[in-house]
Amino acid sequence: MPGFGKLTPNVADRTCWTEYGVRFGYKLQAAITLDVFGNGVSGGDAIDSRMHVGAGLRFAF
Repeated sequence: MPGFGKLTPNVADRTCWTEYGVRFGYKLQAAITLDVFGNGVSGGDAIDSRMHVGAGLRFAF
């Protein structure tokens, strides 16, 4: 929040960005699921674009 506190950020007037994400799950067995996911952000020069991807294995007991 600009102007609040002892340190104030330098804020651009017209900053625009978008965030996105996706996750897919596939049931390998009744108690085991494999997940693959990705999320990211894209914006102007001050923000750039980044994407994170990963995978997970879930077990149900």
